[in-house]
Amino acid sequence: MALIDRRSPFGALLVAFALAGAAAPAQAQFEMDKHRRSGMWFSLGLGGGWNLSNSSNGESKSGFAGYIRAGGSLSPHLLLGGEVEWWYRDETDDLSLSSGNFTLVGQYYPSLDLGGFVKLGVGVAAAEIITAGGSQSTWESGAGVTAGVGWDVPVAQKISLTANADFLFQRVAGFNNTLLLFTLGVTF
Repeated sequence: MALIDRRSPFGALLVAFALAGAAAPAQAQFEMDKHRRSGMWFSLGLGGGWNLSNSSNGESKSGFAGYIRAGGSLSPHLLLGGEVEWWYRDETDDLSLSSGNFTLVGQYYPSLDLGGFVKLGVGVAAAEIITAGGSQSTWESGAGVTAGVGWDVPVAQKISLTANADFLFQRVAGFNNTLLLFTLGVTF
């Protein structure tokens, strides 16, 4: 049995997090500019996650995850922007599930010297069930909240690798849904 199963979305994610950890010493090469969190910013990333709810057999379901977020810096400690974060899973050849949050998000950096942040967002949640090979789709929306933590590791001037761990809380079509996502992205 291989240590990292390449068929799993988490195998690639484990490799990506290991590379981010290896890049941490490179952080010393770039003097941390205490005002580098200024102006406009853009971030995108991929990874994996689990739908912790909605399982008929009581097991959580794993799938692929990703995000896109952009915004502006209110101060070196506080960034404000919009975020789309999603989770996707192929159940069978004829059934796919997807879910995500579209939120106004704030990222707070408690220390100017470190890259760690906490994140909170509120907005809209959406869930979709796709059947019959993509020919039929059921889409519902509701309220969504995103809460998470992350770490920026500078790799160049104004460019960082960003590791994220996020919970997406959703209230869609009268049901509560919770997703746990782990992503690795690039922030410009």
